[in-house]
This record gives sequence, C-alpha cells and structure tokens, in this order.
Amino acid sequence: MFYKTLNTITKISDPVLVYIYQGILEIAQDIEAGKQDQAQDKIKKMSEVLMMIKKQEEMEREREGNPDDLLKNI
Repeated sequence: MFYKTLNTITKISDPVLVYIYQGILEIAQDIEAGKQDQAQDKIKKMSEVLMMIKKQEEMEREREGNPDDLLKNI
C-alpha cells in the first residue's frame, strides 16, 4: 500500500521519503521484537501521513486545472 501511494505522488520531498523509510525500518524492528501493537500504530500513522500528502497533491492538481482543458478553452 505504501508503494502504491508513493508511486502516485509526483511531487514528494526528500524529507518525506526519509520519514517513510525510517518508519518502515522501525516497523520492521518492532515486528522482529514482537511488538506488533506498536508496529500497527506506526503503520496507521504512516498511512494517515501518506493520505494527507496525497489529498494535498490532488487539491493542488485541481487548482492548477487540466492542461488539455485549458487548451480547449483557448
């Protein structure tokens, strides 16, 4: 799910990528240590952050408009 979401975001900054990478590593460490509840909480947090980023990008696209539609109107 993380990969699919990241793959659809066109403008993603390096700090966000670092946050996601570190989060995935922490989740893996929690699972390995038998801390499934903590891992689940981190997965939920990361999902929420990714969804906020995705929504923000979609709002920016809507404000910019579709270039094809703009050309048709000209």
